Amino acid sequence: MQPLTELTTLVLNFSEQLNSSTAQNINNYSINNGISVSNASLSATEVTLTTSAHESGAYTVTVNNVTDLSGNIIDPEHNSASNYPHPSN
Repeated sequence: MQPLTELTTLVLNFSEQLNSSTAQNINNYSINNGISVSNASLSATEVTLTTSAHESGAYTVTVNNVTDLSGNIIDPEHNSASNYPHPSN
């Protein structure tokens, strides 16, 4: 049996460039299953979240109040993403 690996980062990819002040505000992200966010860094359309240690598994990340470069809030209908691990063969 292999030990479980604890993860401490999640990478979110967006379809357009984001406003850095809203994208890097950790209060704009929430993750279920007791996972907390301690840092958010932006690189063009990619936000890397530094999180509390968690195991690979199913979880949902919800994004609120993050805007694009024009000041438009990311569509509330499409502001969450779920991760489901793929079984290894």
